[in-house]
This record gives sequence, structure tokens and C-alpha cells, in this order.
Amino acid sequence: SDAAARLSSAASVPRSGSAEDAQSAIREYLAAADLYETAVTRNALAAMRQGNLLGAARAIAVGLEETPGNTDFQKTLEEILETAEGAAEAAKRSADSAGASDRSKYIDATSHFSSAVGYRRSGRPADAEAAVREYSTAEKMYRDAVVVAPPPPPPPVGVGPIVTNAKGLIAQGNLIGA
Repeated sequence: SDAAARLSSAASVPRSGSAEDAQSAIREYLAAADLYETAVTRNALAAMRQGNLLGAARAIAVGLEETPGNTDFQKTLEEILETAEGAAEAAKRSADSAGASDRSKYIDATSHFSSAVGYRRSGRPADAEAAVREYSTAEKMYRDAVVVAPPPPPPPVGVGPIVTNAKGLIAQGNLIGA
């Protein structure tokens, strides 16, 4: 990659001790860092556009392991987490509107949502993947809670005896009464 080439170039700068050589090595190292940051951010944003929030979180978390405190990575990670949380909240609102709050999938989804919030609050980049995974699971379960088929309605009152009586009259050959 370009970043690796820059690092190699920086490492090959002569170690004569001159200020010019030191500045050249520093420029190469900084250029490599910029290229690395650009590549990681680009990959994360591409994953987000494809709906792969977990892949985006993974890319940024790895970037933060390599360059702790990188504010651009932290901002991108926060955007990923906000997107995942927003999708789960939208699914929850939909489930609430459908009256699904008493369904088991809804209750399980709420548990996953709470776990996601806990991972997010840790502030550790390593927990970002778990937070996104939990938000995603909550979103899916809230949506599933909406599509659970409600129980069938009870039969109309009085239909049972009428059908039974009609079958009896037909069986007796009395079609006029049916």
C-alpha cells in the first residue's frame, strides 16, 4: 500500500544525524500516517454506505488500536454508533406503534438495546463492535416483534349452533329447513 511504501521510505532515510535527514524521515512518517488514516476512514465510510455498520465499526476500532486518540477516527466511530442506535430506536418506535411491547421479541430486543448502551458507555473502541452488534440485534428483534401474527379472532357468537343445525337438517334430507 501507499502507507507501507511511505513507512519503508522513512525507514530508509540515511541516519547521518543531520536535521535535514530527520525532517525528511518525519515527513515520510507523517505522510504514511495520513495515508493510513485516509484508507481506514474511507473503508469505514464505504462499509456504512453499504449498510455494514459492524464492518465500519471494526475498521475504525482497529484504526484506533493503531493510533489511540485519533479524533477523526473517534468522530467516525461516534457516527457509526449513532447510526446503529438510531436504526434500533426507529424499529422500537415502529413496534410501539404496532402495539408489540408485550411480545417476547420486543422484550428481548429491549435487553439487547440496553446491552448496546452499556457497551457504548464504556467508551472503549474495542467495545464498539459489540455495541453495534447489540443495536443491530435489537433492531431486528423489534421489527420481528411487529410481524408476529396476532392470535386468530374468536368465531362470531352463535355461528356454531347454526352450522351444526344446518348439517343435521341436510343429513336428514330436509333441505327446506336448511
